[in-house]
Amino acid sequence: MNVATTTALAAVCALSIGLVSCSADSGTPNANSARLGVAFSPVAGFAPFSADASIATRLGSSETLVRIAPDGTPEGWLASSWEQPSSTTVVFELRSGVDFHDGTQMDAEAVANSLNEAFASPYRPRGLGSAALRATATDTLEVTVTSDRQDPILAQRFADPGTMILSPKAYTTEDERLVITPIGFGTGPYVWKDATPQHAHLEANADYWGDQPGVPSVDVTFSADPAELAREVQSSRLDVAAGLPAESLSDVSERAEVMTISTPRTSLLYFNTGKGIFTRADVRSAAIEALDVPALVRDSYPADKDALQNTLFRAAERGDGTTKPIKLNTPATDDLEDGPTHITMATYSDIPELPQLASEIAEQLEQAGFQVQLSIDSYGALENRILDGRFDLVLGSRNYMSGAADTLSYLASDATCGKRYNIARYCDGSVDAEIASALTTTDTESRETAAAQIAREILASGAVQPIAVEQVHLSSRGFTGLAEDPFEVQLLTSDFRAEPSA
Repeated sequence: MNVATTTALAAVCALSIGLVSCSADSGTPNANSARLGVAFSPVAGFAPFSADASIATRLGSSETLVRIAPDGTPEGWLASSWEQPSSTTVVFELRSGVDFHDGTQMDAEAVANSLNEAFASPYRPRGLGSAALRATATDTLEVTVTSDRQDPILAQRFADPGTMILSPKAYTTEDERLVITPIGFGTGPYVWKDATPQHAHLEANADYWGDQPGVPSVDVTFSADPAELAREVQSSRLDVAAGLPAESLSDVSERAEVMTISTPRTSLLYFNTGKGIFTRADVRSAAIEALDVPALVRDSYPADKDALQNTLFRAAERGDGTTKPIKLNTPATDDLEDGPTHITMATYSDIPELPQLASEIAEQLEQAGFQVQLSIDSYGALENRILDGRFDLVLGSRNYMSGAADTLSYLASDATCGKRYNIARYCDGSVDAEIASALTTTDTESRETAAAQIAREILASGAVQPIAVEQVHLSSRGFTGLAEDPFEVQLLTSDFRAEPSA
């Protein structure tokens, strides 16, 4: 196996540009200023219509009309309420007294402007689906959104972080090109005062519409190395961290409180069905049959982790869907020597378990006769190459309830023909039609059951191999109130504050 690890991470002292102390032990946390380390980094300059959108919501800078409660139900955020008079229309009543960070007041015109920019973007937020949408200010604090097709979950699509509501001043034009600057133009409890790809400085929003934030300022370090975050917590250079490796929790717990969140985030192995060796279904079948998924999970994840087999979804979002063994549509080739067996594989270091898991997968594939060239890097460095189909295999991690918090919408985004985030390049017109038909289903459990059944068809094609359901690990020392959000949309809220003893 040829492994190319190109992650170039400097020491945290260099990354944080003075925000994190480089002393051996930074002592007792400062109640007025928290030091937060996160295992995610901006990949698109904090652009709202990109994978960076959730950074703004997680760090308490931006908010959407709707958010998803931990039990999966939508609730108001910047919208105080809504009604859906028809399957193609939703009317949002907006909260009063909300100001943007630039001091301007949020009203229906501003909200409609933000939404219409999201609808029109070539990088439209995935949770919005593909319907033609239009937002109109129908009163001072009322926005009506219409769709060109029936959509029972139209309202909850506006929980996608990419539909964040920004001040009109966030939208400017340079050389006839739209430029959106989310920093300093949101509505959240924290205002971004400074942001780079390595760090951000946040200050409490004194004019926040909700409860006042409990910590005056937060210094954030972005890192693609979760193990480094764990070391910084252990050395007291970070007060709070998100995205810690499971293997570090025992040591971290000696210095900080540890929280583990069960999430609908899954690790998946995507086969490039669009070009290369895995356009052959019999070769995909040979690779899948070579994998011992329970052993992979046992070697790369904590002892209590279960393999994700015969389904793309955990039980909570599977409806009545079965997990009976799946028979691949095409028998495996019994002679890999008939063609080239060299394959390229990529994974990213931001998710703690993926590098080791990728190495284990590569070893199993090599035992079956493949020659694997493995590339490991940060997600930001790999994203464009992954989305452009440059690799034969991609080991990825996806929270399938991010965006619209709907499993059918996830399949529509990630498994239909021509979609940008269809990493496997899977394309089956009949499956597309099944998804389109199921999207009109009203009942939640029926939607989940339909999604689970369609997912089995995708798995039978050999385009994707599920591995495990993941957990997210947080730590905090001297502070409390981190949002334990399974959908990874919120982290810092106005509930975040110093512990009384800090």
